[in-house]
Amino acid sequence: YTRKGLDEIGLPPVPEIEPGDWSYGMFIGVGGLFPTSSIKDDFSGCFTFTAGLTGGYKRLKLKADISYGQPQINNYNIFNLVEGGKNLQGANNRNASYLGIGLTLGYSVFDNERITITPHAGGYWSNYGWNAANYQYVMNDNGEEVQKITSTVDLNLKDFNWIIGVDFDIKIHNYVSTTPFFLTGQREQFTSSLRITPFISHANYNKAVPAVKGCLVGITVSYAGIARALHIK
Repeated sequence: YTRKGLDEIGLPPVPEIEPGDWSYGMFIGVGGLFPTSSIKDDFSGCFTFTAGLTGGYKRLKLKADISYGQPQINNYNIFNLVEGGKNLQGANNRNASYLGIGLTLGYSVFDNERITITPHAGGYWSNYGWNAANYQYVMNDNGEEVQKITSTVDLNLKDFNWIIGVDFDIKIHNYVSTTPFFLTGQREQFTSSLRITPFISHANYNKAVPAVKGCLVGITVSYAGIARALHIK
């Protein structure tokens, strides 16, 4: 009778563990930035360092990142300060500093065990900064006109505009923690990926004379680490 009763009850279902809907992580990498139109007349392309944070719910992904580079200055008198055909201002250094900060929202259109593809769009703040000297022309003891530096000033061109791009996450390794994580109180699955991100952003630095505008085209190759809390299905 006992055996018959057990056969009627059957075996209990085996619990299945799966990642939750929420995810979070970070990424860090390097890349290149290539300006177009009149921006490239004033600044060259440059090598960039990028770092950021990301979070998501199911297929929706929100990420914030910051990039830094040192492009070469192609136009030393960007604000076109000229008098009598002579420059009244010029950059002191060959290179400027570039800073870009982006905030985008994306949706994973494809996601399997090998790769995730996530188009995204949002806002992007970019800034070119450099140090320049103000000039004055005076006559020396020999009666020759010479250029004299009267002061130095920190200059910049900045703009907030749109950005679009695509994250290609090539999954390298999955790891399941043996103990609960202190933030979630649950065991978590960590996924390491090689992330390749081509992107394009528009910029209009109308502070310059004439206005400097165009697109910033770039690509970033980074390591991305994403975590998801595990729960019983």
